[in-house]
Amino acid sequence: MIEASQQIIDETPILGGKAALLQVTMWEPNQNEAQFKFKIAAVDYNGEFLHDWEFTNEDEAKRAFADLSARAIC
Repeated sequence: MIEASQQIIDETPILGGKAALLQVTMWEPNQNEAQFKFKIAAVDYNGEFLHDWEFTNEDEAKRAFADLSARAIC
């Protein structure tokens, strides 16, 4: 599958940068329904990629993002 698009669901500041919760639309030829995965992506203040975490379940991704947001030290 190919990542076709991303939508930012939420953002939060973290120590040294920002993190965003993303919904990623996956595409595959001859597929009738869109499939989604979820990511938490972190970048530094210069916009340089730091790390990302992938989830197949939206609730799990939202819980992880809420935990990250609650623990973020800015």
